[in-house]
Amino acid sequence: DIAGPSNKSASAPMTRREMIGVLEANCKELNVKRLQFERMIHALRLEEDAMEAANAEVGKDQADDAENDTA
Repeated sequence: DIAGPSNKSASAPMTRREMIGVLEANCKELNVKRLQFERMIHALRLEEDAMEAANAEVGKDQADDAENDTA
């Protein structure tokens, strides 16, 4: 998935410059994907924190209601 098909025949090996160019391109592509993953992780953590806060608030409200019912 990272490296595309080569247009060169098997008998013509890549030069060092070509290898460096391909590796640099792959590094850039991987960096973009890494940043996407980091953004997804951050968004999921924010959602998780919001859900936990909402659940804690609901639990507090239920405890307050139960306390008021017994009074």
